[in-house]
Amino acid sequence: MMTEHKAGQAMTEHKAGQAMTEHKSGQAMTEHKSGQAMTEHKSGQAMTEHKSGQAMTEHKSGQAMTEPKFGDVIKLFDTHVHVDSSQYRDDREAVIQRALEAGVDLILNIGYNEATCRRTLDLAARYPFMCASVGIHPHHAAEVTEETYSWLRKMARNPKVVALGEIGLDYYRDLSPRDTQAEVFRRQIALARELRLPVIIHDRDAHRDIVAILKEEKASEVGGVLHCFSGDWVMARECLNLGFHISLAGPVTFPNGLTAQEVAKLAPLDRLLIETDCPYLAPTPHRGKRNEPAHVRLVAEKIAALRRMPLERLAEVTRENGIKLFGLAGLVRADIL
Repeated sequence: MMTEHKAGQAMTEHKAGQAMTEHKSGQAMTEHKSGQAMTEHKSGQAMTEHKSGQAMTEHKSGQAMTEPKFGDVIKLFDTHVHVDSSQYRDDREAVIQRALEAGVDLILNIGYNEATCRRTLDLAARYPFMCASVGIHPHHAAEVTEETYSWLRKMARNPKVVALGEIGLDYYRDLSPRDTQAEVFRRQIALARELRLPVIIHDRDAHRDIVAILKEEKASEVGGVLHCFSGDWVMARECLNLGFHISLAGPVTFPNGLTAQEVAKLAPLDRLLIETDCPYLAPTPHRGKRNEPAHVRLVAEKIAALRRMPLERLAEVTRENGIKLFGLAGLVRADIL
């Protein structure tokens, strides 16, 4: 996740493990208000039918219902999105519709503070193909109180919450003191172990400390994923040895993303996930623009090419990896997700 900042602050994008900062001059990122209009699923509303990747949408009463029927479409699982972001305020439903048309039939939306966690739960309740993760990002560690852990524990018991995160360390922005980041990270790993939830790890220029804390706090008991992995193959191997998954995003498609590309080729296929981290880190050829879940296919295509394997197989295995890690098999079989 790349944290949204208020007027004049920067949005930061990873670039093969190095930082690239895009400034949205004076642009404010406002939080999505609960009263904001969102399209709800109702039996009388329109249903979307997919045929060979194309969508036909029928509208009734000005609303559309996104219930995909995929047919021949390759199915994909975008395991890390922030579609609650205010960047989608004006076209969120269209963005989600494009994802479905691209074959993205499972989406994991990530919360990183109280406001985004609440919005994430709202979205997961609204869309049957969307699940949720809740946690406190290291940027917000300095805001944490004992009350924070109380609401976080309560939210994490929601049946659509499948992970705790994103949590971790960010030594690039250092928006919270590092010792505070570490303490909040440790407390959340402990909570994940208590609730038996996998963790979603944010790591920015903190590779050594991330691995050390994962080991010390016995995070391997619940496992999880290093999201938008920015380390090298040596670090990847350490995380894999702890039972963690590696998730790759847009940077693997960048011409200078050689480190991520090496990890993509060497990581065991059964431990790989794919993501967009949208609205950030749009893959080539959309780099520098707003990202969206539909673009996860471009990430999958690049990894499949690097591994010299069919896209269909890469999509199938990474989707199944996510289903297993986040405990979604029963929900998928029951057609709840």
